[in-house]
Amino acid sequence: MDTVVQWNIRGFRSNFKELKLLLNRSQSAVVALQECGLGEGQVPPRGYTLLLPRGGSPGGEAALLIRNGTRFSEIDLKTGLHAAAATISLEKTLTVCSLYLPPNSPVSKLSLAELFEQLPKPFLVLGDFNAHSPAWGDSRRDGRGKMLEEFIAENDFIILNSGEQTFVHSAYHSTSAIDLAVASPSIAAECSWAAHSDLCGSDHLPIFLTLSSNFSSNFLRPLPESCLHTLLKLFNNIWTTGDIPPSWREASVVPIPKPGKDPSDPSNYRLIALMSCLCKTLERMVNDRLVHVLESRNLLSNVQFGCRKDHSTLDHLVRLETFTKKAFARKKQVLAVFFDLEKAYDTTWRANLLKLYRTLVRSKLDYGSVIYGSAKNHVLRALDTIHHQGLRIALGAFRTSPIKSLYAEAGEPSLEHRLPPTLGGAQHYCDISLTKQNKENTSEVAYQKEFFRIKEKFSNHYAVFTDGSKLEEKVAAAAYFPEHPDRSKATRLRDGASVFSAELEGIALALTEIKKLTKYHQNFVIYSDSLSALQAIQSKNFKVIDIRCLYNLIRKFPPYVHISFVLIPAHVGIWGNENVDKLAKAALNRTSTSGKLIYYSDLKPKINTYIKSVWQRDWDAEGANKLHEVLPNLGEDLHRRGEGAGRKLETAICRLRVGHTWLTQSYL
Repeated sequence: MDTVVQWNIRGFRSNFKELKLLLNRSQSAVVALQECGLGEGQVPPRGYTLLLPRGGSPGGEAALLIRNGTRFSEIDLKTGLHAAAATISLEKTLTVCSLYLPPNSPVSKLSLAELFEQLPKPFLVLGDFNAHSPAWGDSRRDGRGKMLEEFIAENDFIILNSGEQTFVHSAYHSTSAIDLAVASPSIAAECSWAAHSDLCGSDHLPIFLTLSSNFSSNFLRPLPESCLHTLLKLFNNIWTTGDIPPSWREASVVPIPKPGKDPSDPSNYRLIALMSCLCKTLERMVNDRLVHVLESRNLLSNVQFGCRKDHSTLDHLVRLETFTKKAFARKKQVLAVFFDLEKAYDTTWRANLLKLYRTLVRSKLDYGSVIYGSAKNHVLRALDTIHHQGLRIALGAFRTSPIKSLYAEAGEPSLEHRLPPTLGGAQHYCDISLTKQNKENTSEVAYQKEFFRIKEKFSNHYAVFTDGSKLEEKVAAAAYFPEHPDRSKATRLRDGASVFSAELEGIALALTEIKKLTKYHQNFVIYSDSLSALQAIQSKNFKVIDIRCLYNLIRKFPPYVHISFVLIPAHVGIWGNENVDKLAKAALNRTSTSGKLIYYSDLKPKINTYIKSVWQRDWDAEGANKLHEVLPNLGEDLHRRGEGAGRKLETAICRLRVGHTWLTQSYL
């Protein structure tokens, strides 16, 4: 493993001895120093080469120390920032840049972008940024911190800091985190970050970055055929001899606290063992072959569905449903036993996590997007960071995963694609202003005058009248087209449907026919005498299935079409309303129905009426009951029995009406 040190030394000469001690202890390959105060000709510690800024970069405040014998290539940076960089060959080749940003000098995204673009990837930018933000462990956020947050998020760089404080104020003894390690995504996973416990004479803690030299699964994937055969020979030798490499017997155990559990109890942690990827590859090979033997020889029970390829626990639920239906049909019983193993691994899976993310997080990002969606791109990118983090958590993806791969794996588009409004369809408008007039105190002539005023307002609109009608159990709906009566439609609904459903069905008939007229007209007005139907359309009450169907129809219209829904009074001599009413009533006598199903909301009043009638019949049989004399009809006077009198008086009234009180029943 290679170690890279980052340190704001606060004076190269004044802390030279401390620097030599630090190098002797750490044997670091590379050291990134800030606030050095150096000039040309400075002698470095023995065994190291000193690199100072070259070219356009001001010198003295940022420097690199590279251990002798390490191959490197100095980078001539064209920047006005205090920075020094080199491409260094360790166990892998990477670029290391030392950067110092003075606290009072202006720094822009543009200047940072110009610097980062000159650094070959993969790279580490190590330095004192003098930027405060909770994103890397600071207690406050300043302007530079906010700017740096946006810059990191926009470019998908990774901050390696663990959240520890790196700076101690010499006067106030306050702490902050202003020394940052920024990595390109491809190398971030191989770096571990830790702050030293000793200031070593400065007011900044030295920081150690360890570069892992272990093999990763990415190393195995592109291996050529010859290397795979060699690896197979190694696995076969281990399998036959039982001689397992010592490093394969070790694992880094990471305790993950279980959600909602007491973190002070060790049993409330789930342990994750991180092992050698070569060892895990061998384990997978053994497991695949064992599973093949079990499956090919039918050694597993045919009712075992969990953890088997091409089997799903959902299959068991389907079988249970089938057993239950058969038992009911044969008038038998089914006994099902469900048990869960305590402390078993949480059964949270990706689909549920994505569902939670979309419900709890993405919904908040979407809220108000019609308003803020036109903001500048760099403002909207702040939301992308939240979006990406949510997808990474739900998928279990590594933090350096490419963003577009996250979108594809989650089946979730970017916010750039989601935020712009895409809902098409006709523009629509509801006018229910006539509800302000009391029908009992308004004459038919007044209503007719008001209708003519409304008609004049929509004189350039193609008019349609709709209505619903009900007679006992028969229900029908109609749409009347005054300009083209032959286009008028009427249908009978299934018996038992509500008038509300009939009114919406009439509007649906009108919209279906209007769709055919959009080649000739752009503006339409639908007159309805149903306040409840228009209120449901206006409020977009999508809990009502018919409203969802209406909006689906509206969305199919070209965007240049405008549809207005206007409330008119019924049976006041308005010619179009009277005609559509006749059409609907005539449809009541049809023998065939539209085939439209009756929804539960329509059946509910009927069910309640039936239940109440059965209940009333049973209640009427209670002739000797004292309360029956006072309350012969169920449901009457229900809310006026001591209303507002308080709990004590209400209880007394109830006991008196029922006829059972302490005085009459105390002997029991």
